Amino acid sequence: MTKYVGIEFEVTGRHDFPFDMLRYDGCWPARGEDAALLSTKHYTADQLIEPRRIRLRSSNLRSTPESARWSSFGWSVDPYSIRKF
Repeated sequence: MTKYVGIEFEVTGRHDFPFDMLRYDGCWPARGEDAALLSTKHYTADQLIEPRRIRLRSSNLRSTPESARWSSFGWSVDPYSIRKF
């Protein structure tokens, strides 16, 4: 029997990453390259026009990402990316 410890999911957005959502959804960047995409301080204005796709992990198995709240910050959760790990 496989024991899952959490979920992974992807969010997509432009401009500033909503850091409070890490706390709210109890999640963290899944990989180093995802962590590097969180900060916009090294991006030019032209680069911020392009959406960034970031994979996150959460150890909260009882919930799914708060898609509506992500959306309120201009970011979207890809419902097809949600999987247990």
